[in-house]
Amino acid sequence: MAITREIIGSKIWANNASDPANRTEPTLAEIVAGWPEGKPPRQTFNWLDYVQHNNLAFFEQEGFYEWDPLIEYQKFGIVRGSDDVLYISKVNVNQENDPSGGGDIVNWEDLSSWLGRQSFVSQYVNVIEYGTSEAILGEVLLQPGIYDVYAIGAGGGGGGSSTTLQIDGSGGGGGACGYTRYNVDTETAFTLSIGAGGAGGIAGSGAGNDGGNTTFDIITGAGGYGAGAISGNLYGYGGGGGTIANSAGNIKWPGESSTPPYKARAETINSSYASYGGGSGGPMGSQSAGNVSTGDGNAYFGAGGTGGNSVGTSAKPGKPGANGVILILGV
Repeated sequence: MAITREIIGSKIWANNASDPANRTEPTLAEIVAGWPEGKPPRQTFNWLDYVQHNNLAFFEQEGFYEWDPLIEYQKFGIVRGSDDVLYISKVNVNQENDPSGGGDIVNWEDLSSWLGRQSFVSQYVNVIEYGTSEAILGEVLLQPGIYDVYAIGAGGGGGGSSTTLQIDGSGGGGGACGYTRYNVDTETAFTLSIGAGGAGGIAGSGAGNDGGNTTFDIITGAGGYGAGAISGNLYGYGGGGGTIANSAGNIKWPGESSTPPYKARAETINSSYASYGGGSGGPMGSQSAGNVSTGDGNAYFGAGGTGGNSVGTSAKPGKPGANGVILILGV
């Protein structure tokens, strides 16, 4: 059922009854205790209805109340200063701190400035890649707001192939993804490091190197394991996906096989089947295998490198895993 709002305007109950004989404020003790047994005086009813109507009418006309030193404001409370500027409280238990003039930046912030920053945060996307300026500096500065942060480990390198045995190298594992949500109250610098992709194994049955861990503050995205070396007539193990590294929400993104022996795929001696890399890590839109055609993990952040194939007369090295990455999304 639709509700029609009754506009108070100048229709304030007992507005002209200022004579105490018609409108009397009860004592604080009476207000706190509430209605007594029996019928309260009509002057008390007039006062109660007057206060309610007067405050509602003020809010209708002004939209926001003026700052008052007697009121204890809480965080995100909005008031109008004596300079006719709207301010938002930055803290709880905010009393006797006059926001007017904008000088009290500890307890208050200009509402227009705060709204502008929230709009910025909600559209904030920062993808910090290995070797970029923020990654080299090892920190990123975040403004107040709410952020989802993903730290994705680097992919492990693929194993080298063996032409003697006509065996393809196995793929490296994909990096894991650590995640948490940050509520940033004040401008804060967070430390970070981004893992480098693991090197591929050398030609002739070499093992791939593990991918490096990626960290952001308390989050860790573990790097994927490098592919195992070929031994005798046995295929090398494919790299496993990065493992859960801490309690900060690390998500496991598996390789092609997430359980021992971590084979990247069902290999075959037929040289036309090069082994896939492990699954790529993180929320970048794919958990697919490392790129078979190009042989490296760079198709996706955190992807494992493919193993070298055994086509031709010479052994091939394994391909490197992809570097890790940090993804920061404003909420």
